[in-house]
Amino acid sequence: MAVLGARNYTFTEAERLALLIEREKLYRANRRLGTPLKKAQLKHDACFDDRRSN
Repeated sequence: MAVLGARNYTFTEAERLALLIEREKLYRANRRLGTPLKKAQLKHDACFDDRRSN
């Protein structure tokens, strides 16, 4: 039985290691960013909006 959206990827050992390192790097960067944001106790949620005025 096939699972929808599942793909059969084959990675070399070096590629798997690179993906693992990249994932850890992003996890740490997000955690570093999240701590000050939580402590800031902002009153409003905000996000970047990609609007281009021509």
